[in-house]
Amino acid sequence: MLAAVACSDGDGDDADSGGEPTTASTVAPTQVAEPPSPDPGEPTPATTIEVQGVVGVVIKTTRIIEIRPTGEQQQYDKIALTPNARIMRAGGGPLSLDDVRPSDRIVAFGRPGDSPGSLISDDVTIQQVIQGGAPGGG
Repeated sequence: MLAAVACSDGDGDDADSGGEPTTASTVAPTQVAEPPSPDPGEPTPATTIEVQGVVGVVIKTTRIIEIRPTGEQQQYDKIALTPNARIMRAGGGPLSLDDVRPSDRIVAFGRPGDSPGSLISDDVTIQQVIQGGAPGGG
């Protein structure tokens, strides 16, 4: 509880308060809204990992993309897509899981899954390889 009390200046005339007696007043406490807690199923900036690789097998029924990792995160060889995962083309525009093929290049952002080697991701970028073309577009 917060209370305010006015004191007299000691001269007895209470001129500062207009001659009225001063009483304590109560101020209601202010409630501060707490920031929302992150969804435990969503990666946070502190736990987001980038995995790069080459697509091996696409398992559409379980929404898992098996990869051969090529970047720094060599321990991740499975990308498990969340139900709301966004798959984008490297050149821009959306892509469906049906369009992801073996040998495509993949960059996935997510968090470690419960199974060893799995990354749970809702943000994937695919660089499609042209069939019969050389890797890297050459």
